[in-house]
Amino acid sequence: MEKMTEKKTRNWNLVLQGSTYSSVAEIEEKLANMGVKYAFIEHNQDQKEDLTLKDPHLHLVLAFESPRAFTTIKNLFPTAHIEPVLSLVSSIQYLTHLNDSTKVQYDFEDIHTNAREWTLNHYNQVDYIDNQLILMNEILNGEYDSWLDIVMSHKYSWP
Repeated sequence: MEKMTEKKTRNWNLVLQGSTYSSVAEIEEKLANMGVKYAFIEHNQDQKEDLTLKDPHLHLVLAFESPRAFTTIKNLFPTAHIEPVLSLVSSIQYLTHLNDSTKVQYDFEDIHTNAREWTLNHYNQVDYIDNQLILMNEILNGEYDSWLDIVMSHKYSWP
């Protein structure tokens, strides 16, 4: 089994605790100088199980042109929790908790990115789904509550 320190991949997820960075602008400048596609958001409304607020933290998604070693990323962000991206779409969705309705929902407009197409694609997909639901309501003459309950009870992810 490959050790994390030996892992190489193009895309990485990072979490930085609020005490490890001085400002969002500092992180944005650091990323801009790295020549990497990035998207990140500050989570400052997340709750613990006892409903108290978690400490503010940043979730970052980095996409490099070519694979980078875990140790390279760790050297750039020594205090970060770092994991390889399993799904770029899911990682982008997680920035706003779009794929987890039990968590506080953040706005796509709060994402800092130099790859705006990542978030625009999700807006388009949400708009598409909304339009399909409106069309379904018209086809079923407004009686689609049971159908909608079934659809909304299943978690889905976009390709």
